[in-house]
Amino acid sequence: VVFDAKGKYLRSWGKGMFGNAHGMRVDRNRKIWVTDNGDQQVFRFDHTGKLELTLGIKGKAATDEKTFNRPTDIAFSPDGRFVYVSDGYGNSRVMKFTYDGKFVSTWGTPGSAPSQFNTVHSVAVDSRGTVYVSDRENNRIQMFTPEGKLLRIWTHLGSTQNIFIAPNDEFWMITHRE
Repeated sequence: VVFDAKGKYLRSWGKGMFGNAHGMRVDRNRKIWVTDNGDQQVFRFDHTGKLELTLGIKGKAATDEKTFNRPTDIAFSPDGRFVYVSDGYGNSRVMKFTYDGKFVSTWGTPGSAPSQFNTVHSVAVDSRGTVYVSDRENNRIQMFTPEGKLLRIWTHLGSTQNIFIAPNDEFWMITHRE
């Protein structure tokens, strides 16, 4: 649903398209990315709602490079060349793609050890390229290089639902169960 800056309804699109739309982000090119954890897909639309790219296979939950299992969120590298998807309800991993949808890499396995996840719920990237991953049910945020090498872990913030990093690297999040 699209509104102007004063809250006036402008238009909507996508009705009947999603199994369960879960996350939405807008990239620097004004493209809208949506995770559909009901149908196991990630979509990129132009700002008018025209579908441009689909990742995942509708209705197929799996663990290979072409599938998701209930993806939750999307983030972008600072230069806009890469897209990170938190594939977190059914899988416990982060997937990295080129902007045009080519699979690059993945990292993470189920568990509570470093670099493991229990519900990868949100992902964000700062201006230096550090990837912040909400490891929700482990009550922590893990930080990685763009290649997936663990840098550090924050355990003092509770269970994070969503992460947002502003262009000035100000860190915003929703948390509960501290």
